[in-house]
Amino acid sequence: MATQTIPKSVKILLGIAAIFMPIFLILPFFFWGNSDGSINLSEQNLQAARLQPVGKLVIGEPVNPATSTETAAAEFDVEATYSSTCAACHATPALGAPVLGDHDAWQARLDSKGGFDALYESGLNGVAGTAMTAKGGANITDEQFRQMVEYMLENSNVSY
Repeated sequence: MATQTIPKSVKILLGIAAIFMPIFLILPFFFWGNSDGSINLSEQNLQAARLQPVGKLVIGEPVNPATSTETAAAEFDVEATYSSTCAACHATPALGAPVLGDHDAWQARLDSKGGFDALYESGLNGVAGTAMTAKGGANITDEQFRQMVEYMLENSNVSY
């Protein structure tokens, strides 16, 4: 009868498993324990733990829309938003966008659209066939975008 020898690597793995397996079997008892330290592994408690919601909705005091709008408007920095987002296209004529300060380009754009509201709407929704995406890709509200358009027109000396 031939005898089989167990390879040394298998013996090492079994030894490691023998050391750590009891730890992994006992560890859950520390996490499932009650606040007083006792462990209650009844079927109802285990089922309740499995069916527990993953999150909780906490509803605070109602927010006054007028106050939150005023706060958001007060925190909005038109110049910083122009520098961080709009200047990528409106600082140089490379992409065909009217450059901030170029009165003739902005006046022509305003005239071709038929007025401020139409210019604002086209920028709000994006201009087809150009690099101008909706709101120029900025993550701002519609009112803040209106302020951006006004800022660019005013700094280009265009009356609207």
